[in-house]
Amino acid sequence: MLGRLVAPAPPTSFGWEAPGVTPVFGLGLAGAARPIASRRMTVYGGEGPTATSDALAGTQWELLAIDGRPVLAGADPLRITFGHDGRVSGTTGVNQLTASYSLTPDYLTFGPLATTRRAGPPELLAQEHRIVASLAGMCPYRLDPRSLVIDGPLGRVELANTRPPPEPVDPIVTPPTAPVAPDAPTGP
Repeated sequence: MLGRLVAPAPPTSFGWEAPGVTPVFGLGLAGAARPIASRRMTVYGGEGPTATSDALAGTQWELLAIDGRPVLAGADPLRITFGHDGRVSGTTGVNQLTASYSLTPDYLTFGPLATTRRAGPPELLAQEHRIVASLAGMCPYRLDPRSLVIDGPLGRVELANTRPPPEPVDPIVTPPTAPVAPDAPTGP
């Protein structure tokens, strides 16, 4: 007698998701169940699939160096923008790039990066390869209001905030004035 095949229960961890990312199952291209990453995203206190309020959401950064070497400037500055929709986009100096991202206290995780396919000078295309390969998967990072450092698989990426918060301004201190005596008698 033939028995019915029963699929085993799905694992709770796939080994590739970032800490804080909960695996869920969705339909793949062929309609088969496959794991996809999901994370709680909120804005204005609500939940939804297209809104995030992490520390990078709404920020823009300029690439300064990759693995200690300054980036070559193209026609435009190399900028990366983190959206409130959980997507990162930017330019490599030759092509545009986009990917999903998630942020935990320890890791900045990039989904598969997609780029446009324009041709360019060999040195800028080599730099593009280093950028794309360095912004891949789970990357430790350091973030402060003015800089973002990402330790990617191909090297350290150093970025500067294009809209840093203003420097704190020391209040103008006026010296105290001498008190004026009330109706002091004058002369003899």
